[in-house]
Amino acid sequence: MFVQVIEGHVADREELKASIDHWHNELAPGSVGWLGSTCGVTADGMFVMLARFESAEAARRNSDRPEQHQWWMETAKLFAGDVTFHDSPDVLTFLEGGSDRAGFVQVIQGRSRDPERLSRMFDEATMAQLRQARPEVIGGR
Repeated sequence: MFVQVIEGHVADREELKASIDHWHNELAPGSVGWLGSTCGVTADGMFVMLARFESAEAARRNSDRPEQHQWWMETAKLFAGDVTFHDSPDVLTFLEGGSDRAGFVQVIQGRSRDPERLSRMFDEATMAQLRQARPEVIGGR
């Protein structure tokens, strides 16, 4: 799996929502390797999207589609400044994995000096404890 994190300050929330809705309705059916996405805008106007793909190659093929390029060129105008893209080829899934049904999303970003150790922390016993203690947490990537 491959995840692309997209961040930028939004100039107009409603126009951005309309653009994303348009993408889901018109472009998603022809997307390449797209598994789903979760996005939102914070109170201070920061847009964050996690787009999940089968692979980095699938994400590139999707970006290379002319209709995708055209959509992004128009959508990029809805941001107040630069938009950053963070590519994540090493994805750790926990609980139910990525979901498009979340009503509230909290994104926690960080870096680990020992990714293997971090990965081991998400064993079945720990996940069972998390499910019991926090049933509202549905998963993540």
